[in-house]
Amino acid sequence: MGKITRNLSFNRYKYNKTKKRNCGEITVVLDELAEIISGNDDVDSELNYKELVFAINEFLNTLDTERHDIFIFRYFYTESISDIAHRYGKREGNVSMTLNRIRKKLQRYLYERGFKI
Repeated sequence: MGKITRNLSFNRYKYNKTKKRNCGEITVVLDELAEIISGNDDVDSELNYKELVFAINEFLNTLDTERHDIFIFRYFYTESISDIAHRYGKREGNVSMTLNRIRKKLQRYLYERGFKI
């Protein structure tokens, strides 16, 4: 159910973007992830896509519960950094730095597994 809702949300984002409407938080989230995963043809193939999803899931399982949840709230549910900070009783700068470190770890993790970054 979450996957369907997420995909519908991304479809709505694409619709809103083409009509030059306000894109909100999703633009920021996609920009943050763009520096980790390239848009080359290798990743676009179905087999590599499944391998990438598996590798990301493996990586997420290596994180402690709090970091895992922060990553999921930001990049799956596209919550704002301020909402996540409020949820965990942290400062926005702390959450932002945590996300930055997780992205860098993910980038290294994927590179080590042969994904072009």
